[in-house]
Order: sequence, then structure tokens, then C-alpha cells
Amino acid sequence: WPEGLEDNDPVARAIFEQNKLGVEEFLADHPEFSKLVYWNHLVLVASIFGRFGLVNPDGSKAVYSICSHVRHSCCPNAAWFTLRKGFPKGKKMLHVISLEGISRKEEITVSEVQESLLVLPKAQRWLRMYSNTGLSCKCRRCEHGSEEDDERIRYLFAKLSSSLASKPPTDSSTAAASDCLRELDRLLPFSMQAKAKSKVLLASALGELSQRAAWQE
Repeated sequence: WPEGLEDNDPVARAIFEQNKLGVEEFLADHPEFSKLVYWNHLVLVASIFGRFGLVNPDGSKAVYSICSHVRHSCCPNAAWFTLRKGFPKGKKMLHVISLEGISRKEEITVSEVQESLLVLPKAQRWLRMYSNTGLSCKCRRCEHGSEEDDERIRYLFAKLSSSLASKPPTDSSTAAASDCLRELDRLLPFSMQAKAKSKVLLASALGELSQRAAWQE
């Protein structure tokens, strides 16, 4: 927690002020505990874990020397994978998920929210991420993306789902699904489970169409 961090990091400042206020209110109600611990140190440690701590799959929370300082983006180019076996438990491995890779000197970013939130419009993403704190995301997508793009993403996912649900699959339904995935890769140029599953379903549908054509011959 370097000196002056609160001045340059609004998230850190909000977390620190919230923890400090909580301790002050607790001590006001329970003054007999005022000398129990060094409360300023407790506020600082809690703020460090609140700002830089990452939650592991087993529910534990840890601060990492590198990945705790990688910033969030709603259009990430990388993702952390937590190794479940071996020692130390909670060791993380970085995977590149940008469809174009990561350029030299480009900042490495990850998503700190569930994938489902990344397809929501900006205002809804901020509400889920920061509640009513007044904070906002400063990533490239939030700074330069448009509301039209956000609405287009939601429309494309809905159309993609509808096209893949078409039974039996047709040339038009698979073509529509393929077009949706192509445009989604342009608007969200990083790997996503939702897109990966859709591509598997599309491949299955195309295989069914191929078999049907062979039978008709």
C-alpha cells in the first residue's frame, strides 16, 4: 500500500475509507476494545486484501506480488488460471485470451467479474461492479465503447441462441449463427466460454447438415 495510493486509485480510496469508517463506528459502540489491537494497522491490512486480494476457487483470498496488480478490463486480453494441485496451493498461471494476442508493451488486463457481466451494457456493468459507490470502470472498452455496441452485443447473443436452437438445423440457421459469432469476435475480441460453447454447437449442427446431405444423395 504505497504512500499516496488513495489519491491515484479511487477504488483503493473507497475501500480504505469504508474500512476506516467501519472501525470508527465499532469503536464508538465498543470503546473498551480501543487498545485491543492496532486498529490503524487492521484498516490497512483489510484495505490491502480488499483492493488487491484475489479469491481462489477454494474460497481463500490471497495477495499476489504480480497478478494482484493487473488491472481489470471489460475487454481483457488475459486470464488467470488457479492451479488446484501441487504446492503452493493457489498458484496462478496466466493465459492469453485476446484473439490477436498481446502486443509488445501492451498492458496486460484481466476481467475481475463473471463473464455474464461482460455482455451487459456499460451502466449495468458498473452497477454490478461498484454498486452505488459512484465509481466507474476506466478500461478501454468503457472509455471508448458505445451504447450501440453494447446493444448490438446483446442482440447478437440472443440471435445466436435462437439460431443454434433451430431443430433441425438449416443452412440459414447455421449461416446466421456463423455471422453472429464473427461479429461477436469483432466486438468482444477475446475468448469467452459462451462463444466457445456456441462454436461447438455450430460445428455439431454443420456436421448434422453434412450427414443429412450425404443421406439424400
